[in-house]
Amino acid sequence: MREFFLDNDQIPPIHAIQEKFEFASINAATSHVMALARKGFIEKNLVGKWKFARGQKEGAC
Repeated sequence: MREFFLDNDQIPPIHAIQEKFEFASINAATSHVMALARKGFIEKNLVGKWKFARGQKEGAC
């Protein structure tokens, strides 16, 4: 996710997360992304795409 972020200023699309982590559904991937947001690891950028939250330590996600 960090490599994609460095090139795109956002995390990968949900379907890419689903495939990478072999989640059974898009809903499972979305639930994990939402959990990262609730825990403060990711936030929305200016155009509404998910990005890593400022101040997060390298390797936290």
